[in-house]
Amino acid sequence: MNRSRTFLFAFFLLVAFLTGASYEANVSHAATASCSGPSCVVGGITTTTTCPTAAAAGSTCTYTLTWSTAWPDTAYIPSCSGAGTITGFPSIQGITKATNTATVTVENGTANEAVASGYAEMDCIAVHP
Repeated sequence: MNRSRTFLFAFFLLVAFLTGASYEANVSHAATASCSGPSCVVGGITTTTTCPTAAAAGSTCTYTLTWSTAWPDTAYIPSCSGAGTITGFPSIQGITKATNTATVTVENGTANEAVASGYAEMDCIAVHP
């Protein structure tokens, strides 16, 4: 995990802690828990559907993760990271939110990093203020 993703993950855990949220460390497949803080919800999802990019420079692929319970709106704040076996040189380029899904776009590199790239698993957590 690179430093910015590690920081972001730690930040979300800190926010969850400070708002009184309960968070299970090994959340998988859309577990959600109510917070004791000001009307927040914490959720986590995992997908093991692989998504390798093509080998051309700047190629992308998307992981779509479905929340077991839709959020009331798209004001939730997701944080996603690739896990498991890493193939090539993937990097997360962005997350598109819908009330029932989070779609994570992954891109490969350029020059010698322009190879099929991806993660074996994509994990996301989210906080809804």
